[in-house]
Amino acid sequence: MKRSRILPAAAAVLIGVALLVAAAPSPAGASTSPTWSIASSANTSPTQDNYLNGVSCTSPTACVAAGVSYDGTHDHTLIETWDGTAWSVTPSPNTSATQTNVLAAVSCTSPSACVAVGDSSDGTNNQTLIETWDGTAWSISPSPDTSPTQDNSLSGVSCTSSTACVAVGDSSDGTQQQALIVTWNGTAWSLTSSPAAPPNQDNILVGVSCTSATACVAAGRTFDGTTNHTLIETWDGTAWSVTPSPNTSATQNDFLNGVSCTSSTACVAVGQSNDGTRNHTLIETWDGTAWSVTPSPNTSSTSDDTLAGVSCTSSTACVAVGQSSDGTTNHTLIETWDGTAWSVTPSPNASSTQANVLAAVSCASPTACVAAGFFSGATNNQTLVASAIAVGGYRLVATDGGIFSFGSAPFYGSMGGTHLNQPVVGMAATPNGAGYWMVASDGGIFSFGAAAFHGSMGGSPLNRPIVGMASTPDGRGYWLVASDGGIFSFGDATFHGSTGALHLNQPIVGMAATADGGGYWLVASDGGIFAFGDATFQGSMGGQSLNKPIVGMAASPLGTGYWMVASDGGIFSFGDATFHGSMGGAHLNKPIVGMAPSPVGGGYWLVATDGGIFNFGSAPYLGSTGAITLNQPVVGMAG
Repeated sequence: MKRSRILPAAAAVLIGVALLVAAAPSPAGASTSPTWSIASSANTSPTQDNYLNGVSCTSPTACVAAGVSYDGTHDHTLIETWDGTAWSVTPSPNTSATQTNVLAAVSCTSPSACVAVGDSSDGTNNQTLIETWDGTAWSISPSPDTSPTQDNSLSGVSCTSSTACVAVGDSSDGTQQQALIVTWNGTAWSLTSSPAAPPNQDNILVGVSCTSATACVAAGRTFDGTTNHTLIETWDGTAWSVTPSPNTSATQNDFLNGVSCTSSTACVAVGQSNDGTRNHTLIETWDGTAWSVTPSPNTSSTSDDTLAGVSCTSSTACVAVGQSSDGTTNHTLIETWDGTAWSVTPSPNASSTQANVLAAVSCASPTACVAAGFFSGATNNQTLVASAIAVGGYRLVATDGGIFSFGSAPFYGSMGGTHLNQPVVGMAATPNGAGYWMVASDGGIFSFGAAAFHGSMGGSPLNRPIVGMASTPDGRGYWLVASDGGIFSFGDATFHGSTGALHLNQPIVGMAATADGGGYWLVASDGGIFAFGDATFQGSMGGQSLNKPIVGMAASPLGTGYWMVASDGGIFSFGDATFHGSMGGAHLNKPIVGMAPSPVGGGYWLVATDGGIFNFGSAPYLGSTGAITLNQPVVGMAG
C-alpha cells in the first residue's frame, strides 16, 4: 500500500527505483546563519501514520505542507499550514472515504493561492489528483488522465502565478511508463505532450520548477531495461524536449528526485547514484548551456545517502534535503550551496534511534527554509518538520543611493558615489531577500542582486515626484507611487487603480502591497488610506489630529492589516497588524522616515534620517548608522 513518496534508502537499492515515488557577511553588519531545528508539527492522530511529501513557503510566516495520513485501511490527503506561530492540519478533500488519496507535492504563489498534486486509487488504477487552495478552503480540481484504465500519478508541481502551473509525473499502460505533464492555464488542467520514451524504456518525471509560464525544467529518470539514468525535460513556452543530462556512469543507477531553478540559466537538480552497494548524493547544475555533475558530499564513505528535494533562492544559495543511513537507521540529511561548494549542514532528528527522513524543502529567503518529511514514532510514522530561520536583517538606503546592511540582509551593491539625476526616495527588497531595488524621485530604478530590472519612469515626464515603491510577492515586478497617488506598474505587478486623478487633502507618502499581490494601499501624510484591488480598507487616521505627519507604512504578513508610522515615531495599527510599541512621545535625534516588519510579523523596525533604528516586538536590534556620519540622510529601509 502506497502511503509515502519516500522509500527507505536500503529499499531504494534493492528495488532499483527512485527515492521519490508516488506513496557572505554584510559590510555593515554580521550575517546571522540560521540553525536547523525540529518544529512542532501536527498529525491527524498519534496512532495513525502521517507523512509529509512536499512543502511550499511564500514567506517565513506562510508555508503549506502536503502528504498523506493512513487510518489503518485507506490513505487520505494531509495538508498542514504554518502561520508563523504554529503548524495545524487544514481540512483537505478526498475523492472518496474508501479510496486511496495521496498528495505528493505542493506549490504556492501566495498565502491564498496553492496547488497540491498526487493521485487517487479506486483499487484498480491510480488517477491524477489535484487540489486547489483559494485562501479559504481546499477543493478538488478536475484533472486529466491518459486513460481511465491506465495508472496516472503526479509527483511534482510548480506554479508561477494563480493562472500558470505545471504538474509532472508518469502514466503506465501496464507495460511501459511514460512521462506525464499537465498544465493549468487559469481555467482548466490539460494534458501537455511530452517526449515519448522509446520502446522498452520507461520515462518518469518526479519534480518540476518553472521560473515563468514559458520556462520550466522537469527532472526524473529513464530506465532502459537494465539501468536507470537521469532524465531532464525542458519547456520553452512551445514544446517540451529532452535536455541531455550527465550520469555518474553508464552502468550505475542514477536518479533525479527534485529540481529548483532561479532563472532560465540557473537550475539545480538533486537525487542519488547507486554503485551497486549503496546510494551516494547526486547533484547536477544547469548554467544556461549544459547540465554538469557538481561534486556533492556524503556523510561518510560507508553511508547510504540520498537527496529528495532542493530549493534555491539564487544561483549562490541552495538547500537540498534527504536522508542518510548508517546501516542501522535513517537520519535527516541537509546540504547547502554557497555559490562555491556543497557542504553537509548539521541537521536535527526527532530521535537518534528511529528513522528520520526529509522529503522536500522550501526556502522563502536565503535565511528562511522549511523541510518536511516523517519520522518513525513509537508505534506509527509521524510528520517531521525542520526549519532554519535566521533572526532577520534589514537594509537602509540614503538619498545618494548608499546602502547599509545589517543582520542576515546581504549587501549586493549601491549607488553611493555615483551621480544621480534625482535623489533616491525609497527601496524594496525581493521577498526572498536575494536582491533589492531603489527608486529615485524621477522614477529611476536601480536593481541589485537577484532583483531584476523591469522598467522605470526615468526620463519620462511625471505630474508629481515618486515617493515610494513596493515589490510583488514573487519578486518579478514592482509598483512605484507618486505624491499624487499615481501608480506605475512594471513586470508582473498589476495596476489596480490610483488616486492620480483625485484631489487629495495631503500628498501620498508611501505604499504597501497585499500578500498575494492582488492589491495595495496608499497612505497620505494625514494618515488617509486608499485601498485598491483586494487590499481591504481597515481604517485610517484621515480626519484625526496628528502630532506629526505620517511618513510611511507596512503591511502585516497575512496582508489583512497594516501599520503607519509618523515622523515622531508614532505607530497606528489596523486590521491584524498588532501594536508592539512606538517612539511617540520620546525624544528623537532625527525624525523617523520609514519602517519595515520583522520576518515573522511579530514586530517591526523604525528608521530615522540618521539611520537610527528602533525595534519593537520580535524585531531584533541588529545595528544602525545612528553614530556614523552619513554623506546623505537615510530615506527608507527594507528587509
